[in-house]
Amino acid sequence: MFAIQPDQQYPVKLDQNDIADIQRLYGEKSTNEFPRRTPAPPPPPPSPDLCSLDRVNGILILENQMYISYKRYVWSINLDGRTYNGPLAFRIT
Repeated sequence: MFAIQPDQQYPVKLDQNDIADIQRLYGEKSTNEFPRRTPAPPPPPPSPDLCSLDRVNGILILENQMYISYKRYVWSINLDGRTYNGPLAFRIT
């Protein structure tokens, strides 16, 4: 089997020796079906918006930071700039 540039590009015809060499390297073509893929897990639910909550579980003010907890989420609010980032989600085991 030599690397050559055929005159006609497509479709390339392999002779029986080339087919046998390829099958010796990679094995014969199997007729088995591919295993089925398991479905992807559903995306996690979106985190709640702090401004749209009716109630919270607890509030802690410590060193110019206010921490607000709701279920498994905690928000940290800087009281100087009055800014907050998205909630931190804790996994409860």
